[in-house]
Amino acid sequence: MAAKTSQLIIASGDFWQGFFAKAGSIDVLLDDGGHTFEQQIVTCYCATQHIKDGGLLVVEDTHTSYMEDFGGPNPLSFVNYAKNIVDGINYRFSAFLKTKQSEPIISSVQFFESIVAFEIDRELANMISEHVVNAGESMSAKDFRYEDNVTITASNLMRAFRYD
Repeated sequence: MAAKTSQLIIASGDFWQGFFAKAGSIDVLLDDGGHTFEQQIVTCYCATQHIKDGGLLVVEDTHTSYMEDFGGPNPLSFVNYAKNIVDGINYRFSAFLKTKQSEPIISSVQFFESIVAFEIDRELANMISEHVVNAGESMSAKDFRYEDNVTITASNLMRAFRYD
């Protein structure tokens, strides 16, 4: 019963609140704690605000998002949470500013086998990407979107999505 109680404490965020009250801001956090996606999400959610700019949050054992024993596959898995952060990073593009909320702390996400790494940089995370129109040319370089007449069918394109 004690293990279940400690999992609830960690998953509730109380553990991280107490930890950061004592430790303060940190440079790197390697999460080798709970393997449920709820625990991994709470760690990410609670820890990122306490990691210094230039720092990292590395979460391992992320393959559990796909395992039935850990509640996966699930739309609320840790890997899907990390993919959602990628969406927030891409919403920095100026065309989305009025309709989407962008990620304010995490500047990039890297996926490895069983590991997801989050780079923390608040300045980079709050830079707005601006749209540039170059009509297909820029300093003698051509943008081949305007030249390519090859069309790929949806069924052929779906072959690239081979892991679903």
